[in-house]
Amino acid sequence: MSTKFKILVCVSALVWVAASAEAQVIPRQAPVTAAEYFIGNDPGEGKGTPITIPNSSTSVPLDLSSIKLSQGQFIHIRVENSQGTWSAPVNLMYPARTITAAEVVVGSNPGSVVLGHGIPMMPVGGSFGTGVVNVQASISNWNHTDTIWVRARSSQYLWSEPVGNIALVDTILKPVELIAPSDDDTLQLYYPVRPITFSWSRSTITTGIPVEYSFHLVGPGLDTTIVNLQDTTLTTDLMSLLKISSVYGWSVSATDGYAVVASPDSFLFRTSDGITAVHDVNQVPKVFALYQNYPNPFNPTTIIGYDVPRRSLVSLVVYDVLGRRIETLVNGQKQAGHYQVTFDADNLPSGVYFYTLRTGNSIVTKKLTLIK
Repeated sequence: MSTKFKILVCVSALVWVAASAEAQVIPRQAPVTAAEYFIGNDPGEGKGTPITIPNSSTSVPLDLSSIKLSQGQFIHIRVENSQGTWSAPVNLMYPARTITAAEVVVGSNPGSVVLGHGIPMMPVGGSFGTGVVNVQASISNWNHTDTIWVRARSSQYLWSEPVGNIALVDTILKPVELIAPSDDDTLQLYYPVRPITFSWSRSTITTGIPVEYSFHLVGPGLDTTIVNLQDTTLTTDLMSLLKISSVYGWSVSATDGYAVVASPDSFLFRTSDGITAVHDVNQVPKVFALYQNYPNPFNPTTIIGYDVPRRSLVSLVVYDVLGRRIETLVNGQKQAGHYQVTFDADNLPSGVYFYTLRTGNSIVTKKLTLIK
Protein backbone atom coordinates (compact mmCIF):
# COMPACT_ATOMS: atom_id res chain seq x y z
CA MET A 1 0.00 0.00 0.00
CA SER A 2 1.48 3.30 -1.01
CA THR A 3 1.83 6.03 1.54
CA LYS A 4 1.18 9.62 0.53
CA PHE A 5 3.36 12.31 2.00
CA LYS A 6 3.89 15.96 1.36
CA ILE A 7 7.09 17.88 1.94
CA LEU A 8 7.61 21.46 2.92
CA VAL A 9 10.90 23.16 2.09
CA CYS A 10 12.33 26.65 1.70
CA VAL A 11 13.96 26.92 -1.72
CA SER A 12 15.41 30.43 -1.57
CA ALA A 13 18.73 29.27 -0.13
CA LEU A 14 19.36 26.45 -2.61
CA VAL A 15 22.38 26.31 -4.92
CA TRP A 16 21.53 26.98 -8.54
CA VAL A 17 22.45 24.95 -11.63
CA ALA A 18 21.82 25.79 -15.27
CA ALA A 19 19.13 24.06 -17.33
CA SER A 20 19.18 23.19 -21.01
CA ALA A 21 17.04 24.74 -23.74
CA GLU A 22 17.47 28.48 -23.13
CA ALA A 23 20.77 29.93 -24.46
CA GLN A 24 22.07 33.41 -23.71
CA VAL A 25 23.65 35.40 -26.56
CA ILE A 26 26.38 38.02 -26.28
CA PRO A 27 26.24 40.54 -29.15
CA ARG A 28 29.49 41.52 -30.88
CA GLN A 29 30.44 44.51 -32.99
CA ALA A 30 33.32 42.90 -34.92
CA PRO A 31 34.32 39.38 -36.06
CA VAL A 32 35.62 37.19 -33.25
CA THR A 33 37.81 34.12 -33.48
CA ALA A 34 37.36 32.74 -29.98
CA ALA A 35 35.17 33.09 -26.87
CA GLU A 36 35.35 31.71 -23.37
CA TYR A 37 33.66 31.84 -20.01
CA PHE A 38 34.81 31.26 -16.46
CA ILE A 39 33.37 31.41 -12.94
CA GLY A 40 35.14 33.03 -10.01
CA ASN A 41 38.75 34.19 -10.31
CA ASP A 42 40.16 35.09 -13.75
CA PRO A 43 42.23 32.15 -15.06
CA GLY A 44 43.86 34.37 -17.72
CA GLU A 45 43.05 35.13 -21.35
CA GLY A 46 42.30 32.01 -23.36
CA LYS A 47 42.33 29.76 -20.29
CA GLY A 48 38.61 29.71 -19.50
CA THR A 49 36.06 27.23 -20.83
CA PRO A 50 35.89 27.59 -24.64
CA ILE A 51 32.62 28.59 -26.30
CA THR A 52 31.86 27.21 -29.76
CA ILE A 53 31.18 29.97 -32.29
CA PRO A 54 29.03 29.08 -35.34
CA ASN A 55 30.71 30.14 -38.59
CA SER A 56 27.68 32.11 -39.81
CA SER A 57 26.79 33.58 -36.43
CA THR A 58 26.81 37.29 -35.72
CA SER A 59 26.64 36.64 -31.99
CA VAL A 60 28.34 34.45 -29.41
CA PRO A 61 25.95 31.83 -27.95
CA LEU A 62 26.44 30.74 -24.35
CA ASP A 63 24.80 27.40 -23.54
CA LEU A 64 24.04 27.30 -19.83
CA SER A 65 23.06 23.62 -19.72
CA SER A 66 26.30 22.52 -18.03
CA ILE A 67 27.16 25.59 -15.98
CA LYS A 68 26.75 25.33 -12.20
CA LEU A 69 26.56 28.43 -10.07
CA SER A 70 26.19 29.12 -6.40
CA GLN A 71 23.67 31.78 -5.44
CA GLY A 72 25.18 35.18 -6.28
CA GLN A 73 28.12 33.90 -8.36
CA PHE A 74 29.06 35.51 -11.68
CA ILE A 75 29.70 34.06 -15.10
CA HIS A 76 32.54 35.97 -16.77
CA ILE A 77 32.67 35.90 -20.57
CA ARG A 78 35.08 37.47 -23.05
CA VAL A 79 35.89 37.21 -26.77
CA GLU A 80 39.01 37.41 -28.97
CA ASN A 81 39.02 39.34 -32.26
CA SER A 82 40.81 38.47 -35.50
CA GLN A 83 43.86 40.49 -34.37
CA GLY A 84 44.28 38.22 -31.34
CA THR A 85 43.09 40.82 -28.85
CA TRP A 86 40.91 39.65 -25.97
CA SER A 87 38.06 41.79 -24.63
CA ALA A 88 37.65 42.65 -20.99
CA PRO A 89 35.48 40.08 -19.11
CA VAL A 90 31.75 40.75 -19.17
CA ASN A 91 30.02 39.78 -15.94
CA LEU A 92 26.70 37.96 -16.12
CA MET A 93 25.00 37.22 -12.81
CA TYR A 94 22.65 34.23 -12.63
CA PRO A 95 20.10 33.69 -11.43
CA ALA A 96 17.81 36.36 -10.19
CA ARG A 97 16.04 35.34 -7.00
CA THR A 98 12.70 34.78 -8.73
CA ILE A 99 11.52 31.15 -8.47
CA THR A 100 9.25 29.84 -11.22
CA ALA A 101 9.04 26.10 -10.49
CA ALA A 102 10.11 23.40 -8.07
CA GLU A 103 10.11 19.59 -8.19
CA VAL A 104 10.87 16.45 -6.19
CA VAL A 105 13.00 13.49 -7.24
CA VAL A 106 12.73 10.17 -5.38
CA GLY A 107 15.71 7.83 -5.45
CA SER A 108 19.43 7.51 -4.78
CA ASN A 109 20.49 9.36 -7.94
CA PRO A 110 18.60 12.59 -8.70
CA GLY A 111 20.65 13.00 -11.89
CA SER A 112 18.75 10.05 -13.38
CA VAL A 113 15.65 12.24 -13.66
CA VAL A 114 15.78 14.90 -16.36
CA LEU A 115 15.45 18.47 -15.12
CA GLY A 116 11.80 19.48 -15.12
CA HIS A 117 10.55 15.87 -15.11
CA GLY A 118 10.33 15.26 -11.37
CA ILE A 119 7.22 15.41 -9.20
CA PRO A 120 5.86 18.96 -9.54
CA MET A 121 5.65 20.98 -6.34
CA MET A 122 2.99 23.56 -5.61
CA PRO A 123 3.50 26.80 -3.69
CA VAL A 124 1.77 27.04 -0.32
CA GLY A 125 -0.24 30.15 0.45
CA GLY A 126 0.73 32.08 -2.68
CA SER A 127 2.58 31.90 -5.95
CA PHE A 128 6.22 31.41 -6.80
CA GLY A 129 8.22 34.62 -6.63
CA THR A 130 11.11 36.26 -4.86
CA GLY A 131 12.32 35.50 -1.39
CA VAL A 132 11.36 32.46 0.65
CA VAL A 133 8.82 30.19 -1.05
CA ASN A 134 7.20 27.27 0.76
CA VAL A 135 6.26 24.38 -1.50
CA GLN A 136 4.60 20.98 -1.12
CA ALA A 137 4.22 17.81 -3.18
CA SER A 138 2.38 14.50 -2.85
CA ILE A 139 4.78 11.52 -2.86
CA SER A 140 3.17 8.09 -3.21
CA ASN A 141 6.11 5.97 -4.45
CA TRP A 142 8.54 6.40 -1.56
CA ASN A 143 9.88 3.14 -0.09
CA HIS A 144 11.13 4.76 3.15
CA THR A 145 14.78 4.15 2.14
CA ASP A 146 15.37 6.29 -0.94
CA THR A 147 16.40 9.90 -0.51
CA ILE A 148 13.94 12.66 -1.31
CA TRP A 149 15.59 15.35 -3.47
CA VAL A 150 14.25 18.84 -4.08
CA ARG A 151 15.31 21.34 -6.72
CA ALA A 152 13.94 24.67 -7.90
CA ARG A 153 14.12 26.69 -11.11
CA SER A 154 14.73 30.39 -11.56
CA SER A 155 13.19 32.74 -14.11
CA GLN A 156 16.39 32.25 -16.19
CA TYR A 157 15.63 28.50 -16.46
CA LEU A 158 18.49 27.71 -14.08
CA TRP A 159 17.83 24.70 -11.88
CA SER A 160 19.21 24.41 -8.37
CA GLU A 161 21.50 21.62 -7.29
CA PRO A 162 19.41 18.79 -5.78
CA VAL A 163 19.06 19.06 -2.01
CA GLY A 164 18.48 15.72 -0.29
CA ASN A 165 17.48 14.30 3.09
CA ILE A 166 14.29 16.35 3.25
CA ALA A 167 12.14 15.68 6.31
CA LEU A 168 8.80 14.15 5.38
CA VAL A 169 5.59 15.15 7.09
CA ASP A 170 2.34 13.23 6.83
CA THR A 171 -0.21 15.82 5.71
CA ILE A 172 -3.10 13.61 4.71
CA LEU A 173 -6.34 15.56 4.86
CA LYS A 174 -9.08 14.22 7.07
CA PRO A 175 -12.69 14.60 5.90
CA VAL A 176 -14.92 17.08 7.67
CA GLU A 177 -17.88 16.13 9.82
CA LEU A 178 -21.18 17.84 9.04
CA ILE A 179 -22.84 19.47 12.04
CA ALA A 180 -25.87 21.65 11.24
CA PRO A 181 -28.51 21.44 9.95
CA SER A 182 -28.27 17.90 11.27
CA ASP A 183 -29.27 14.85 9.27
CA ASP A 184 -33.06 14.42 8.97
CA ASP A 185 -33.61 17.85 10.51
CA THR A 186 -36.61 20.05 9.62
CA LEU A 187 -35.88 23.59 8.49
CA GLN A 188 -38.59 26.13 9.24
CA LEU A 189 -39.27 28.54 6.38
CA TYR A 190 -39.95 32.19 7.19
CA TYR A 191 -41.20 35.25 5.43
CA PRO A 192 -39.49 37.64 5.08
CA VAL A 193 -36.75 35.08 4.54
CA ARG A 194 -34.03 34.56 7.10
CA PRO A 195 -30.38 33.53 6.54
CA ILE A 196 -29.56 29.83 6.84
CA THR A 197 -26.36 28.81 8.64
CA PHE A 198 -24.50 25.61 7.79
CA SER A 199 -21.60 24.39 9.94
CA TRP A 200 -19.07 21.56 9.86
CA SER A 201 -15.88 20.49 11.65
CA ARG A 202 -12.43 21.65 10.59
CA SER A 203 -10.48 19.27 8.37
CA THR A 204 -7.52 18.11 10.45
CA ILE A 205 -4.04 18.32 8.95
CA THR A 206 -0.75 17.91 10.77
CA THR A 207 0.97 20.99 9.33
CA GLY A 208 0.04 24.63 8.99
CA ILE A 209 -0.97 24.31 5.35
CA PRO A 210 -4.16 26.33 4.75
CA VAL A 211 -7.33 24.38 3.97
CA GLU A 212 -10.26 25.61 1.89
CA TYR A 213 -13.79 24.22 1.86
CA SER A 214 -16.39 23.74 -0.85
CA PHE A 215 -20.11 23.68 0.06
CA HIS A 216 -22.74 21.92 -2.07
CA LEU A 217 -26.53 22.12 -1.68
CA VAL A 218 -28.93 20.24 -3.96
CA GLY A 219 -32.66 19.65 -4.03
CA PRO A 220 -35.86 20.53 -5.91
CA GLY A 221 -35.11 23.47 -8.19
CA LEU A 222 -31.71 24.05 -6.61
CA ASP A 223 -28.14 22.86 -7.26
CA THR A 224 -25.51 25.30 -6.00
CA THR A 225 -21.85 25.14 -5.00
CA ILE A 226 -19.90 27.74 -3.01
CA VAL A 227 -16.09 27.39 -3.08
CA ASN A 228 -12.97 28.92 -1.52
CA LEU A 229 -14.43 29.02 1.99
CA GLN A 230 -11.91 29.64 4.77
CA ASP A 231 -14.21 29.14 7.76
CA THR A 232 -16.24 26.15 8.93
CA THR A 233 -19.48 28.13 9.06
CA LEU A 234 -21.44 29.43 6.08
CA THR A 235 -24.40 31.80 6.38
CA THR A 236 -26.41 32.00 3.15
CA ASP A 237 -29.46 33.78 1.75
CA LEU A 238 -30.75 30.62 0.07
CA MET A 239 -34.05 30.32 1.95
CA SER A 240 -35.94 32.12 -0.82
CA LEU A 241 -34.88 29.31 -3.20
CA LEU A 242 -36.24 26.49 -1.02
CA LYS A 243 -39.64 24.95 -1.61
CA ILE A 244 -42.03 23.92 1.15
CA SER A 245 -42.31 20.21 2.09
CA SER A 246 -39.17 19.33 0.15
CA VAL A 247 -35.96 17.41 0.89
CA TYR A 248 -32.50 18.92 0.31
CA GLY A 249 -29.02 17.45 0.71
CA TRP A 250 -25.81 19.23 1.59
CA SER A 251 -22.16 18.23 1.80
CA VAL A 252 -18.71 19.80 2.22
CA SER A 253 -15.31 18.91 0.75
CA ALA A 254 -11.87 20.11 1.87
CA THR A 255 -8.71 20.77 -0.14
CA ASP A 256 -5.15 21.83 0.66
CA GLY A 257 -4.44 22.71 -2.96
CA TYR A 258 -3.47 19.12 -3.77
CA ALA A 259 -5.91 16.58 -2.45
CA VAL A 260 -9.69 17.00 -2.30
CA VAL A 261 -11.50 15.07 0.44
CA ALA A 262 -15.30 14.97 0.54
CA SER A 263 -17.36 14.54 3.68
CA PRO A 264 -18.24 10.84 3.99
CA ASP A 265 -21.97 11.57 4.10
CA SER A 266 -24.47 14.07 2.79
CA PHE A 267 -26.93 15.39 5.35
CA LEU A 268 -30.59 15.67 4.38
CA PHE A 269 -33.08 18.15 5.76
CA ARG A 270 -36.77 18.69 5.06
CA THR A 271 -38.37 22.11 4.74
CA SER A 272 -41.46 22.93 6.76
CA ASP A 273 -44.98 22.37 5.44
CA GLY A 274 -45.75 26.07 5.67
CA ILE A 275 -44.21 29.50 5.92
CA THR A 276 -44.09 31.40 9.19
CA ALA A 277 -44.46 35.19 9.12
CA VAL A 278 -41.88 36.83 11.36
CA HIS A 279 -43.43 40.30 11.62
CA ASP A 280 -44.73 41.54 14.94
CA VAL A 281 -48.18 42.75 13.95
CA ASN A 282 -48.20 45.16 16.91
CA GLN A 283 -44.98 46.87 15.85
CA VAL A 284 -45.22 49.73 13.34
CA PRO A 285 -42.52 49.54 10.63
CA LYS A 286 -39.89 52.25 10.83
CA VAL A 287 -39.05 52.37 7.13
CA PHE A 288 -40.71 51.78 3.78
CA ALA A 289 -39.61 48.31 2.52
CA LEU A 290 -40.27 45.80 -0.24
CA TYR A 291 -39.22 42.19 0.37
CA GLN A 292 -38.03 39.52 -2.02
CA ASN A 293 -40.89 37.28 -3.06
CA TYR A 294 -41.06 33.79 -1.60
CA PRO A 295 -40.55 31.27 -2.96
CA ASN A 296 -38.39 32.39 -5.86
CA PRO A 297 -38.35 30.82 -8.41
CA PHE A 298 -42.03 29.92 -8.04
CA ASN A 299 -44.86 28.04 -9.72
CA PRO A 300 -47.52 29.31 -9.95
CA THR A 301 -47.99 31.42 -6.80
CA THR A 302 -45.62 33.45 -4.67
CA ILE A 303 -45.87 35.80 -1.70
CA ILE A 304 -44.72 39.42 -1.81
CA GLY A 305 -44.31 41.34 1.43
CA TYR A 306 -43.94 45.07 2.03
CA ASP A 307 -43.86 47.53 4.93
CA VAL A 308 -45.59 50.90 5.16
CA PRO A 309 -44.32 53.17 8.00
CA ARG A 310 -47.26 55.64 7.80
CA ARG A 311 -50.61 56.02 6.06
CA SER A 312 -49.83 56.27 2.35
CA LEU A 313 -51.18 55.73 -1.15
CA VAL A 314 -49.56 52.45 -2.20
CA SER A 315 -49.35 50.67 -5.55
CA LEU A 316 -47.75 47.31 -6.24
CA VAL A 317 -47.54 46.36 -9.92
CA VAL A 318 -46.01 43.39 -11.78
CA TYR A 319 -44.30 44.00 -15.16
CA ASP A 320 -42.70 41.78 -17.81
CA VAL A 321 -39.15 42.27 -19.09
CA LEU A 322 -40.45 44.72 -21.75
CA GLY A 323 -41.95 46.95 -19.08
CA ARG A 324 -45.55 46.03 -19.88
CA ARG A 325 -47.96 46.02 -16.95
CA ILE A 326 -48.98 42.44 -16.15
CA GLU A 327 -51.06 42.83 -12.99
CA THR A 328 -51.81 45.44 -10.32
CA LEU A 329 -51.69 43.73 -6.92
CA VAL A 330 -52.22 46.79 -4.71
CA ASN A 331 -53.59 50.25 -5.49
CA GLY A 332 -55.01 52.33 -2.62
CA GLN A 333 -54.53 53.86 0.80
CA LYS A 334 -52.75 51.70 3.38
CA GLN A 335 -52.37 52.31 7.09
CA ALA A 336 -48.91 51.86 8.63
CA GLY A 337 -48.15 48.16 8.98
CA HIS A 338 -46.74 44.96 7.51
CA TYR A 339 -48.47 43.53 4.43
CA GLN A 340 -48.36 40.42 2.28
CA VAL A 341 -50.00 39.76 -1.07
CA THR A 342 -50.12 36.61 -3.19
CA PHE A 343 -49.26 36.81 -6.87
CA ASP A 344 -50.83 34.04 -9.00
CA ALA A 345 -49.05 33.56 -12.34
CA ASP A 346 -51.00 30.49 -13.46
CA ASN A 347 -51.89 32.12 -16.81
CA LEU A 348 -48.39 33.46 -17.51
CA PRO A 349 -45.50 31.78 -19.34
CA SER A 350 -42.23 30.96 -17.61
CA GLY A 351 -39.79 33.82 -17.44
CA VAL A 352 -38.44 36.76 -15.49
CA TYR A 353 -40.81 39.44 -14.19
CA PHE A 354 -40.46 42.57 -12.06
CA TYR A 355 -42.61 43.97 -9.28
CA THR A 356 -42.55 47.63 -8.27
CA LEU A 357 -43.81 49.25 -5.08
CA ARG A 358 -44.65 52.98 -5.17
CA THR A 359 -45.63 55.18 -2.25
CA GLY A 360 -45.07 58.94 -2.06
CA ASN A 361 -41.59 59.62 -3.44
CA SER A 362 -40.36 56.06 -2.82
CA ILE A 363 -40.06 53.50 -5.63
CA VAL A 364 -38.55 50.02 -5.19
CA THR A 365 -38.34 47.26 -7.82
CA LYS A 366 -37.37 43.60 -7.42
CA LYS A 367 -37.15 40.65 -9.78
CA LEU A 368 -39.05 37.36 -9.59
CA THR A 369 -38.74 34.21 -11.69
CA LEU A 370 -41.57 31.96 -12.83
CA ILE A 371 -40.60 28.39 -13.76
CA LYS A 372 -43.28 25.97 -14.93
